[in-house]
Amino acid sequence: MLKIVSGYLHRLAAYWFEENVDTIIRWNANSYAASSFVLLFLEKFSTEEKQNLWHHQLNTLYQGPYEKVDFYTGKFKRLLKKVDSSKTLSDKYIVRLFLNELRKNIITLVVFSYPKNIDEAIDAAKQVESSQYYEQQSLILTQLSGNNNAIDNLTNK
Repeated sequence: MLKIVSGYLHRLAAYWFEENVDTIIRWNANSYAASSFVLLFLEKFSTEEKQNLWHHQLNTLYQGPYEKVDFYTGKFKRLLKKVDSSKTLSDKYIVRLFLNELRKNIITLVVFSYPKNIDEAIDAAKQVESSQYYEQQSLILTQLSGNNNAIDNLTNK
């Protein structure tokens, strides 16, 4: 893993890795923090300023009016991973963060499923979104058949 990581790093991260390549001999080992790539990398690049920025972005993230749950979920999970890399936030809090900024027509139905963790909340949100899609299709078909009836009535006179 360590042999290929240098090919994925750019600019400052690549330069940092080159400077520390002899020190870094493990990928991710809590017991060996001084030689673990992940821990050293986070120590170097996860500054207080960036943590504050990521917290702000996570707390102000919202699902746009036409944005799919999958897209919102992707943004949410990327920010959550940056904010809570040590996985110390409770499941309940993470679910609340996720639900707070879902579209209102989705959140009200997801809450009734009482999700215990983020995966359950995401699954419920996707199911609600999917059912709303079918509801919209049904409305469109009803409107189209209503228009056809109106046309039939006009042409039969």
